[in-house]
Amino acid sequence: MIWDLRKMKVLHHFTELHSDECTSVKFNPHSPNFILTAGEDCLLNLLDLKDAENEDEYLEASYTSEQPLSSCDFIGGTGLAYTITSINTVEIIDLETMLVVNNWNKFDHEINYSIQGQFLDGRMLFFMGNNLGEIYIYQYLQKQNEFQYLDVILTADQPNIGSLSESKVIRNAF
Repeated sequence: MIWDLRKMKVLHHFTELHSDECTSVKFNPHSPNFILTAGEDCLLNLLDLKDAENEDEYLEASYTSEQPLSSCDFIGGTGLAYTITSINTVEIIDLETMLVVNNWNKFDHEINYSIQGQFLDGRMLFFMGNNLGEIYIYQYLQKQNEFQYLDVILTADQPNIGSLSESKVIRNAF
């Protein structure tokens, strides 16, 4: 459902977009009528809310991944989007063709999970973490179509890895 919080009214109600849990919904800040949805059914949907009356008219395009999707977002105004799968693969999707232009799941560092991606100050950054409390920051370079390591942040003293209760897992970054 998409709500207008100013009027406390449902604007759109979608029932057929995903056959499993929807894990991410993102509005495009550069074109507010476009929305991305991702789900555990492996689907990334691109919706256009402009001038549609029926649910099937909103669906502009769709991409099916090989893995369930945990998150997605637009990459600025570039015509690209990203998804992060349940096995921590980052997929860069061309929104015009809905084809993968790059995917990335081999890291230079010990990575246990992905935290999130953020388009910030014209750069697409990905925050990846491990059970030691380290956050690795990578940048997607669109012109080179590659991922570049930028920095590591140590969130605390290194825990004793012998105990799972002492591991440090970060879920959000900004």
